[in-house]
Amino acid sequence: MPPLPAPATPAESVRQRAWLDAIVAYLATNPMAADSVDGIARWWLGQDAGGQTARGDVERAVATLVARGVLREVRLPDGSLIYQGANDAPAQ
Repeated sequence: MPPLPAPATPAESVRQRAWLDAIVAYLATNPMAADSVDGIARWWLGQDAGGQTARGDVERAVATLVARGVLREVRLPDGSLIYQGANDAPAQ
């Protein structure tokens, strides 16, 4: 796995680690899951649009997991992006 950039603060490191762990745990129990960043925030992490999770936090966690080979980015015909476990079959 590639090294992560240093977090801005220790609190950011703890928060980011929590999102990474939560996404990986969700994939462990839902291995066929595939969703957008907003869907990951809402359904995988239990946050709605007005919730505590900033979209940027989820985007950073997803980007980290893509870089590590845990998630795969899939571009749909309409141009939108979804993310799924890297070991799953391609999204339809």
